[in-house]
Amino acid sequence: MNTKRYEKLKLADIQHKLPADSLIADWLERRPDEYREEWVLYCAGDLELDVLNLDNPLHDDWSAAEDTDEARENETILLVLVEGHLKVNRLIANDETDGATGLIVLGDMSAPYILLGGQEVYVTGNLRAEHLLWGDYNHGLLIVRGELSGGLLLQTDQYSVEARGEQHMQLHWEGMESPDAWAGRDRFDAFDTECVIDDDEPFLWRKQMIRMILKGKPVLRHEYLRPFVVSEIPFLFENPEINPVNIRRATAASLLCMRHPEDTAPCYEFWMDGVFIRAVAYGQEKEEGCFQGIYIQNDDRHALLIRSEPVEQPRDILPGVLSGDSTYLWQVSIKFRYLEGNDTEWHTLNRHAPQTFVQLCQTGWRGLLHAASHYEYARMMIAPKEIRELLALPIAQPYDDFYDDEHQGLWLGDLFIAFRQQGALFHGEPQMPLIRIGREYEDEQGDTLHENYFYSISVHADGTESVLIGYKADEDNDTRIQVSYTGDVQLHYALPLFQKAVQLLHRYNSYLLTGEAPEGAEEFALDYWRQRGWLDNISSGSY
Repeated sequence: MNTKRYEKLKLADIQHKLPADSLIADWLERRPDEYREEWVLYCAGDLELDVLNLDNPLHDDWSAAEDTDEARENETILLVLVEGHLKVNRLIANDETDGATGLIVLGDMSAPYILLGGQEVYVTGNLRAEHLLWGDYNHGLLIVRGELSGGLLLQTDQYSVEARGEQHMQLHWEGMESPDAWAGRDRFDAFDTECVIDDDEPFLWRKQMIRMILKGKPVLRHEYLRPFVVSEIPFLFENPEINPVNIRRATAASLLCMRHPEDTAPCYEFWMDGVFIRAVAYGQEKEEGCFQGIYIQNDDRHALLIRSEPVEQPRDILPGVLSGDSTYLWQVSIKFRYLEGNDTEWHTLNRHAPQTFVQLCQTGWRGLLHAASHYEYARMMIAPKEIRELLALPIAQPYDDFYDDEHQGLWLGDLFIAFRQQGALFHGEPQMPLIRIGREYEDEQGDTLHENYFYSISVHADGTESVLIGYKADEDNDTRIQVSYTGDVQLHYALPLFQKAVQLLHRYNSYLLTGEAPEGAEEFALDYWRQRGWLDNISSGSY
């Protein structure tokens, strides 16, 4: 391409070259006396540049002093007009989005990064932005008559893009707020942390982004631009059969939860696809009276019980039936019953049983095997000590009543984080530690919802602990889904959201220890921090 630069002309000299439907052509026609004498930088053919600075088109360096004669002269340049193709090897950008030099290209235009706003950019051919095309603020307009292609197209603060040809951008975001529930990451995660000012409301730092691009540093984290990949959860069982081995595995002490210290029959329970399932076990495995069972119910009318229990057998039965020196043979039975009506007795499930119960048995058993597999996977995601360490942070300590709206937690950035300390009472019963993370989002109908993830420590029958993960799509919905068992997509989103909350808590906690309180912190929390010397009597400011 030709690397020659521009001629400096008056707008009236090149007005016949302007696209008839461009804003500048319209301005000139309606107010000729005001615009005829405006300066234009004109290139008669193709143009190749390293960078194009639309704040200061004759200077490649955005750090040039703003009060120089050259800068003052360039402030009067209305437009760059390229009568040919424009190729920019690194960056087309302006930092000032409330008014910048316009750009018209009467051919194709390409650059790895294009950061616009505050002017009209008009391309009569194709436009390609390999990595990022970001338009900001409603004072700007981009018109592309040909094909628009490249990486991420980002429009913020009502920036307008009119692509008349086909659009082949890999991603298109209208704003930085995801228009749905948490999907594993924020849009800000797609940008290097140096490009994000994480104040009360995070925003992209355009000037820093320009600096980084000029230094050859990547501003996009491409792993966050790809669709979130849901991990495949391993299936724990060798086969899906209803047999003593699988029942024993599904009711292992490492899975059963002790809801209260005095529990004699630890269990776990959940809803999956409209079916309620509870797994329970009690008694010593090699003794009579040991019970391992799965209760399944699909509504208020149908229930089913799958149980495995030892039956004493002679020691001289066929080899391979007994395990070790046990004298007990494990026997499986399946019973069903109606929960209402004239006959509510338990009956044996066999080939003569109503088909409703046969289907319930198949659905419930399959759900149980998957739930046990999901839970084994989920329990490795977050260590219980991480929950306790967060609850012990000074920033969390004054929030000591999880069941009180004011004392349960606080907003940090766009997340509401609530804390339940060890032993907190609910209806007189001490509870295990828990952290709740909530955020607002709009559903497809445009209604504002407040979803919540719950991370609670659970004690198992064998004395081990794990973090049980629950989810509610909206705080006004009483139904909490135990995604540790159901394996819904929220289980996979729960870990990156938790990691984001961990980062926020540690950041704001460090601010607190230097004497700055979170914005919006309640007076009782400020008093708590002052009494412990983290805040002085004057400081109640925010970050």
